[in-house]
Amino acid sequence: VGSYKSTMNLDACTLCNGGTVNRNTGSNTSVACVQCDVNTRSSKGSSKCINYLPNETSELGSAVCECAAGYSPSPGGTGCVLCGVGTFKGLSGNVECFKCPVGSTSTPGSLKCFCDSGHTMNSDVVACIACPVGSYKIEAGEGLCTKCPEGMSSSQEGSVSPGQCSKCKENTFTSDSADDGCNKCPAGTSSPDASSESKDCKCNAEYEALVDGVQCFRCSQGLFK
Repeated sequence: VGSYKSTMNLDACTLCNGGTVNRNTGSNTSVACVQCDVNTRSSKGSSKCINYLPNETSELGSAVCECAAGYSPSPGGTGCVLCGVGTFKGLSGNVECFKCPVGSTSTPGSLKCFCDSGHTMNSDVVACIACPVGSYKIEAGEGLCTKCPEGMSSSQEGSVSPGQCSKCKENTFTSDSADDGCNKCPAGTSSPDASSESKDCKCNAEYEALVDGVQCFRCSQGLFK
């Protein structure tokens, strides 16, 4: 078993290749060596295919086992173990799990990483970036960052809680954009704290607004306010 001999001489029998088996005796052709099924294996000269351990896989006619996606070889080389938190492995193979890129994480046995809390997918959907100033993201996953409430902003990128949003100080305001924090009022204007629009910045005493109401200038000589 596990071999064949196609010539009439005193030479030894030829062993079947790994990944194939021959259960019969007296075989005279290599055709007698048949491939092992998917998820089984055999070494050279075998008469029986061996089932793989859990979390291992193989293709038809394999001589060695491979760790399934989400698993890597165990330190002792006796099986496969789950990829740990913060690592991933998307394909089968006997290689170590890969570390998740910055701004992302994973659960045990992951095939891919997902954005960590305080991070979201960039516009190209290829990497996780920190939530911009003025926003936050509580949960890990593929969700979007949430803008701080009106009149409030965060002081740094990557905020993970609305508790990191604080009121804009006097003479500043927030805008519709979440990535510019609290903006300073234009010269000659002031605003109360927690202001949420540029129009909350009003002309100071001794200043008057132009027709568009956007800019304030000191009153002309002889005039007062």
